[in-house]
Amino acid sequence: MKCPICGSRSNKDYREFRSSKIDRSLLYGDIKILSCKVCGHRFNKLSRRDFRNLQKYYQEEYKQAIYTATKSSGNNFMGFGSITNTKHYVVNQDDIEKYGDDIIKLNSKKTNRTDLLSFLALDHALEHCWNLKDAVGNIKKILEIGGHLYVSVPDINQYAYSDNVYPFLIKEHVHHFSTRIITDLFCDNGFILIKYRDYKLPILNGKTEIPSVEFIFKHTGDSLSKINKNGTYYYGVSRELLHLHPGFKKKPDGFIDDTESKVGKTISGIKIYSSDIINNLSGYSTIIISSWFHKELLLKKIKDSGYTGKIQYL
Repeated sequence: MKCPICGSRSNKDYREFRSSKIDRSLLYGDIKILSCKVCGHRFNKLSRRDFRNLQKYYQEEYKQAIYTATKSSGNNFMGFGSITNTKHYVVNQDDIEKYGDDIIKLNSKKTNRTDLLSFLALDHALEHCWNLKDAVGNIKKILEIGGHLYVSVPDINQYAYSDNVYPFLIKEHVHHFSTRIITDLFCDNGFILIKYRDYKLPILNGKTEIPSVEFIFKHTGDSLSKINKNGTYYYGVSRELLHLHPGFKKKPDGFIDDTESKVGKTISGIKIYSSDIINNLSGYSTIIISSWFHKELLLKKIKDSGYTGKIQYL
């Protein structure tokens, strides 16, 4: 079985659970979890029959199976604000029948939507997707460039998840995501990470919790897999920058600026990104503040983002 994230067939056994199945249920029995040796993603090992049965399960059984019913986030998506004035769509478990239909559509190779959304929320939905590649492709098709995506998933890297058997027994969860895997998945497919945070999701009427993580991404259409996360970036496309470096003999990996008319354009063939990109740079990168008159403001924005790399001045 290929890794759903990187496509590698180099996997190792991670955990395994003996589990009976309810008579005539479409859900599989025993649970075997694999870990990709290349990217580290952990996912359930499923047969082709299991994949086919999952779609039938959401069509025929899911609305009667209340074992994993969760408490909604209340549509308060990380303080994103009101979405009443946007073209938006929310996938969550408030309406189990609608949720099952949404999951099937996410996993479909074709989407019937023609109108583009400016905001899409996937509230504990992605871990249910058996066709992860198609799901991400559908998200990109229906979300306009500049639109925002909310994603929340259980977080396997939190201690209370990996040390507890219950999250692994939810057979509908065919992926066991980490913060890094989700970030890489979307940043490699045309999104920029805006912010994320850990939280605990109450389930079973508050009797227990599933450690979770939620994200806000922005759809840029550009793949950050092409961006050097360890590179050097000038922050502030200013007159003084263009004066001191007219030809850029030592070319940076990119420019950063928050002026809408500059973002997306290039200087000497090098692209200008919005400051959203800062969240996606590693601790080995360097940001050079290149605007003398706005250096205090730019420094504050960098620090507020949680950036851990080097900061220098022009």
